[in-house]
Amino acid sequence: MHHHTLLYKQFRSFCYQNKAEDIEKAIEYFAVFGGTGWDVDLSVSLDELIETKILNNYRYLHGDLTKITQSNKTHHALLSALALGDRREHSAFKRANLSRREGEKSADFLIDSGLLHRERSQEEPADETEEATDRLVFASPFVRFWFAFVSPYYKGIKEGDYGEMRQKWGNARQSFVLTSR
Repeated sequence: MHHHTLLYKQFRSFCYQNKAEDIEKAIEYFAVFGGTGWDVDLSVSLDELIETKILNNYRYLHGDLTKITQSNKTHHALLSALALGDRREHSAFKRANLSRREGEKSADFLIDSGLLHRERSQEEPADETEEATDRLVFASPFVRFWFAFVSPYYKGIKEGDYGEMRQKWGNARQSFVLTSR
């Protein structure tokens, strides 16, 4: 199934489940909680929900995600690079300091595990010596949010200090939500 179709179905289900009436608010909350299946009270501020549903449950959620990624540092580096980057395969490898071989092996694992999908490039490369680069996209918005704003700040979050995470989220919130569309 095409990634956009899957994302649309997730969004439609999210809106129905949470009785969304404001499309802009639904998009913003979906960018964080999409794909979880959780009930999300859209009358509560997004920051408050992030704290109560994600940050306060860090240990449990971290445990679930590390089971999938097998606590592999390469997988985590690639996921974080993709979460904050342009999602182009080769730029993500570079951002995560991975060789092409390491990056492709990790990407294949993450695709097989259901965390990512590969979107084949429709573009022609700028010159004949280059190849078009595919995009690696998250299967769920929540996993993208996790690897963009939770996983990189795990030390503080694990200790109950959410300050650094909140600052990064506050600075990037608008652009993060827009790139989720």
